[in-house]
Amino acid sequence: MVTQPSGRTRAALPASASLPIFERVSSDVLAIASHRHGCCVLQRCLDHAQPAQRDAIIQEVIGHAAQLVVDPFGNYVVQYILALKQPPLSQAIVASLRGPIGSA
Repeated sequence: MVTQPSGRTRAALPASASLPIFERVSSDVLAIASHRHGCCVLQRCLDHAQPAQRDAIIQEVIGHAAQLVVDPFGNYVVQYILALKQPPLSQAIVASLRGPIGSA
């Protein structure tokens, strides 16, 4: 059990048990990020994944950013990555949007 800053307690999975979850999320980012509850799951995965897993998920989100920013739920995932305030990630999202949105 892990106590969160809010004082609530949640069950914590060991890293070995979490790996299949992160792999599944990484392999199906578009569908998960576009789902009402999936977008929240994806954000929690970004919070708890190891750096390599986190980077893989983020790269998939960046690759689908043009579709996600216009999705009612997927846009929250893109906003979440932008809120990390990491210039290389923000620049990658902007670059991925520049083509589809700029040509419209």
